[in-house]
Amino acid sequence: MKGSRVSNFIYLLLVVLFLTVGVYFQKKDINTGLIITEYLIVFLPALAFSFLFKKESIKEFLRFNKTNYKNIVLAVFITVFTYPIAVFGNLIIIFILNFFGLNDIPQVPLASNNIEYIWFLFLMGITPGICEETLFRGFFLRMNQYRGIKKSIVYTAFLFALFHFNIYNFIGPFVLGIVFGYMTLVTNSIYPSIVGHALNNSIAVTLGYFYLNKIENVSNISHEISNYIILFQLCFFGVLSVISFFIIRNLFKFMKGSSILCNRKNVERGKLFDYIPIIICIFVYIYIFFTFH
Repeated sequence: MKGSRVSNFIYLLLVVLFLTVGVYFQKKDINTGLIITEYLIVFLPALAFSFLFKKESIKEFLRFNKTNYKNIVLAVFITVFTYPIAVFGNLIIIFILNFFGLNDIPQVPLASNNIEYIWFLFLMGITPGICEETLFRGFFLRMNQYRGIKKSIVYTAFLFALFHFNIYNFIGPFVLGIVFGYMTLVTNSIYPSIVGHALNNSIAVTLGYFYLNKIENVSNISHEISNYIILFQLCFFGVLSVISFFIIRNLFKFMKGSSILCNRKNVERGKLFDYIPIIICIFVYIYIFFTFH
């Protein structure tokens, strides 16, 4: 599993860059920081390392292959129905942590006017859709393909969720990562996942602008969320998630199939040494969580 081993060390390198350079610039200015993080720490390394390890063209390696409009439309609907499942997953973590008094949920920046809203759609919607999908559903999914189809999708989704370094927002990205990974392999194209990722983030930006931002004195709202309120939300999104799951499963049946899903050859097992970089990242993840709580 040479490819997977190398990609794990690359992942550790990018995590270090994100937690040092990326976080530094984001603290100074969120706009500049996100641009630097997405394009210089996520997108460009994905292209550079793909060029080094590709066995075919970069376009084929990262799966920038053409797909039909039907798959794009299906990606939109699948993402919309995946959104409540992602929210439900995050609510589970929030409920558990809130029970132990850990309720300091990191606040994302909200647009305060129409111009800023449009800018945030680009900065937090379209940009991550392109950059992060190129890295995770492009480079990392390709480098871990020898794990087997299912394992490569789940493992890459785990790396994607871990890279956010926000325990309150772990299960959501993990669920989305699985869906986007499956999209990519079913269509043999990264474009559906790019569209889905951009749409998911844009939904979050839009909800933040048109709902949360309209609450008066939002800065004075307590961060302490009642477990009863979260429990109600869990029940609501739980039911919605079950319905969404069956809809998503049926929608995937209409996506153009790819022979890669039937390829079970060259499946290899990794060694403990291969996972040392990821274990380090997990410890850093835990350290950051407890340090800031």
